[in-house]
Amino acid sequence: MTAQSSIAAYRPLVEQWLAQIISGVVIHTTLKREHGFNGHYSTVCRQIAQIGREQPPGARVRLILAPGEAAQANFSAGPHLVDPATDEIRRTWAFVMTICFSRHQYVEFVWDQSMRTWLGCYRRAFEWFGAVPSRLIIDNAECAEG
Repeated sequence: MTAQSSIAAYRPLVEQWLAQIISGVVIHTTLKREHGFNGHYSTVCRQIAQIGREQPPGARVRLILAPGEAAQANFSAGPHLVDPATDEIRRTWAFVMTICFSRHQYVEFVWDQSMRTWLGCYRRAFEWFGAVPSRLIIDNAECAEG
């Protein structure tokens, strides 16, 4: 069996996660940890590239902003992971903050989208970046409405 075929059984999962904008690193880690995948990260990258080549090109708008001017933040569905408190598989949410100028990202997986969690994610992201941008662009505002 080749390395390329070792990922074939996981293609539906990979496609689902890509649709949720989950990174290749997270996909590889989750496949290894939760699904027993023993392939290399490069195998996952090849699968992601193949899926991308099969998709029609989409329109994208990249925000071009000055350093420190803005960051984008979003909550989206994350992978199902084992909750260490209960040993049960639970759904996670991925909080992602992207600095618009540099495209540097902060990612955190959480168990809920409560206001307390939402505010904690922002605080930890700002601490990680070591700064607070002048403005925030929030892509999933339902969480912010609390």
